[in-house]
Amino acid sequence: MSDQTIKRSCQAPHLPGFLSPDELRAAVHSGEITTVMLAVPDMMGRLKGKRLGASVFLDRMLAKSEACAYILATDVDMTPLEGFDLTGWDDGYGDLSVIPSQDTIRVLPYLPGAVLIHADVADEGGELLEIAPRHMLRTQLDKLAALGLEVRVGLESEFVLYQGSPLQAHAARYRGLQPVAFHNLDYALDHPPALTDFFQHLEDALHGAGTPVESVKTEGAAGQLEIAFPYGPAMTACDAYTVYKHAVRHIAQRRGKFSHVDMHADVRARTGMSARFSVYGAEGADGNQGEK
Repeated sequence: MSDQTIKRSCQAPHLPGFLSPDELRAAVHSGEITTVMLAVPDMMGRLKGKRLGASVFLDRMLAKSEACAYILATDVDMTPLEGFDLTGWDDGYGDLSVIPSQDTIRVLPYLPGAVLIHADVADEGGELLEIAPRHMLRTQLDKLAALGLEVRVGLESEFVLYQGSPLQAHAARYRGLQPVAFHNLDYALDHPPALTDFFQHLEDALHGAGTPVESVKTEGAAGQLEIAFPYGPAMTACDAYTVYKHAVRHIAQRRGKFSHVDMHADVRARTGMSARFSVYGAEGADGNQGEK
């Protein structure tokens, strides 16, 4: 499979919050956009990559960039692990080709001057990596499409929002954490001002980034929040979810808070088939999420 395969559409063009390559070029030339965040989802669905100068990206990296292969061979703490065929200490941790998906150029209202572009990864021969979570999902979607099935994904995320910064929580060994609310606010609409402020900024940021929410509510546990998103194409939904996690962490920390994000997804095909999916690494299709 060649690099050009990536250019097929997985996002509808000209959606609010998205730019075409020509629109990006114009925004860079006008000075409106100065930074491109080129992002590869790792095995935990986190965005890994580089902040690139926008003009440099357009001049030299619109087709591809590079990243160390270890971003797909670590544990949750980013510790390099042994036993992977992809890379390791024995071969010096080489680079992968990072191929921008040019229909995922997304503005980030909470980071003025920056756009985020999702990317796929390929080996030195130009072949897309089968174990990369985003390509893993695409492969399974293609298999389902060959059977006449269209997958639509609805994501719901629940997390707890705490007072203080991640550094403060780490220094306290994550003990004695104070949630933003101290009692059951399930379905409440009279939220504390700090929580209302967080909701408003998050909703505005996601809408401007082409990731509008379906509903926002407080849950039963102290400081627990629930965010639901509309059903949509699977790749689009999973890309959007990684942006949502990025936005939650950034907006929370700017307001002296931090969050623990947990998620689950309910995936249904038109035939009524349902499955449990993690972001990108689909458990429901064949159970294989890229083993060592």
